[in-house]
Amino acid sequence: MALAWGRRFAILAIFVAAVAVLAPASLVETPLAARTQNRLRLSESAGFWWKGRGTLALADGSARLPVAWRIELSPLLRGRFVTHVIDATGDAARGTITTDARRVEVRDAHVRIPAQIVGTLDPRMRGIALGGAIVVDAPALNHGDAPSGALRATCERARIVAGETVIDLGTVSLAAAPARDGWSGTIGNTGGDIVVTGTVNARGSGAGAALSLQPTAATPTNVRDLLPRLGSPDGSGGVRIAWRGERAG
Repeated sequence: MALAWGRRFAILAIFVAAVAVLAPASLVETPLAARTQNRLRLSESAGFWWKGRGTLALADGSARLPVAWRIELSPLLRGRFVTHVIDATGDAARGTITTDARRVEVRDAHVRIPAQIVGTLDPRMRGIALGGAIVVDAPALNHGDAPSGALRATCERARIVAGETVIDLGTVSLAAAPARDGWSGTIGNTGGDIVVTGTVNARGSGAGAALSLQPTAATPTNVRDLLPRLGSPDGSGGVRIAWRGERAG
C-alpha cells in the first residue's frame, strides 16, 4: 500500500512540475493587464512562462515593444528570480534582472521604450500623450541594502501632445546614482519650447519625482495655455508636477 501511494505521489509531483514548466507565456498577459488597469498588455505571446516572447503594447495598439525572456529555473529553489531579457529586434530590450527578498540587481541593461508607453502608466496622463523614445542604460545597478551602480536615460525629440497642441521638450536626460538611503537623480533638457528640471528618488518601498516646467521668452502662446493642465501653477507662468508611488510587494 505504501509503495502504491508513493507511486501516486510521484506521478502527481511529475504532473504538477510538468504543468508549471510547460505553462504558456500567455499566463503573463492577465496579471500585466490587471496591474496596469488594461492600459498595457502583452500580445502575440509564444513559448512558456519561463522562456517566451511577446509584444508589450498599449491597449489601442498605438505603441509596441517586442520582448523576449528566459528565467533560470534552478535559482527559483533558493527564492531568487534570474530573468534574462533577450533583445530579439536589435535595439529593443536586453539585460539580466535578479530579484530576491532583499534586492533587485540589473546587469548590462539597455532598453528603448516608446515614451507613449510610459505615459499611459499614470492615469493622470489621460488625454495627454508623450512622444519620442526613451533609451535607458544601466551596465550594473543594485537596489537593496547597499545600492550601487548608475542609471542613465535619454529621450530625444521628446514632446507632449494634447489635442492639436504639441510641446517640444527637446532632449530630456536623467542621471541617477545611489543616495544615502536609496537612489536619487536629476532631470534636465536641452532645446525645446520650455525648460524642464526635476529630481527623482527611490527610497524603501517608494519612488517619487518632482518636475518643474518653465516657459521661456520664445514659448508659443498655445504652449503657455496648456501648461496649467499639466501640473500646479507656480505663480511665475510655469507648473510643478509631483508624483509618488509604492513598489509592489
